[in-house]
Amino acid sequence: MTFYMRFGFCFSCLFVFIDVCAFAQTIVPTLNSKISQDSTYINTYFNFKLAIPKDWTYTRSEQIKAIIKDKSDAMKSDDQLDLNIAASLQRTGYLLMANKYAFGAPVPSNPGLIVMSEDINLFSGITNGSDYLYHVKAAIDKSQPTRETKEIKKLIINGQEFGLMQVNSKSNAGSQIKQSYYSTIVKRHSIAFIFTYLTEQEFAELKGVADSFTMLK
Repeated sequence: MTFYMRFGFCFSCLFVFIDVCAFAQTIVPTLNSKISQDSTYINTYFNFKLAIPKDWTYTRSEQIKAIIKDKSDAMKSDDQLDLNIAASLQRTGYLLMANKYAFGAPVPSNPGLIVMSEDINLFSGITNGSDYLYHVKAAIDKSQPTRETKEIKKLIINGQEFGLMQVNSKSNAGSQIKQSYYSTIVKRHSIAFIFTYLTEQEFAELKGVADSFTMLK
């Protein structure tokens, strides 16, 4: 059995992000978090903040979990995978999900972001975000060979070390979809940002969110 299968990360959640990134409803942050009037996302449990573009729309945490569970159920192929997905969902927190436009808006592209946490206390070998993404990359490469994963890079954002991985894939309509996976470790949790976009201009706006990451004092 490969390590990523035993590990049981939130891989299924990461895989289905392309399908769910457009569901935008209302603001309901989770895990001691809130959106301030100036569109700053503040999480007092993990003690960090992010600047979200103004006028973006947000998805209810309950809806995120229901959508991802439905997609994960569709991926199950054997009993062991069922157990891994169930364990992963129990360890995963859905902190924030946002899109530039409301779901169904008449636009050719709707860039989005999701912020997730995963408890990694059982896995002492993961010491930084790049370690976490190593296993995400291995799982994608093995189970979704049509998706192109780039090499993982390390970077520092306002004093905090992150891993960064780019992923390219195609939508059902044939459009080239790009994703950027960021991960850092806070309180023995992976805090992951997943950005989905089509153009470099859209990525520049999303990158501004990542670059705004600041640990609270």
